[in-house]
Amino acid sequence: MVELLGISDVQSSIKQLINAVSDLNKTVQRLVEGEVTVTLRSIEEVNSQLEKLNTSAIAAEKFTGKKTYLKLLAVENAPSEVSQYLTSKAKGQEIYLIIGREYEKS
Repeated sequence: MVELLGISDVQSSIKQLINAVSDLNKTVQRLVEGEVTVTLRSIEEVNSQLEKLNTSAIAAEKFTGKKTYLKLLAVENAPSEVSQYLTSKAKGQEIYLIIGREYEKS
């Protein structure tokens, strides 16, 4: 699932997202793992960020003994072609994706 936000909403939404994930992990018996980044400019950066998220989720599962219930990734800015690639990869890996703003590369 992809959620597009207005640029003015991105910073407050990211802060809310971080707080919500923290609260969920404290109160629910399910594990939520997330990453937040300002920008992803290339396919290589997307692959690196997804690997980081998946590695973090695996480590959290080993540490807590819980199965990951939700993986999410919030990206403030990404070029359109990178955003499309990221959306495709996120769907394939069942990652909830939030993209703040897509832009055209010049």
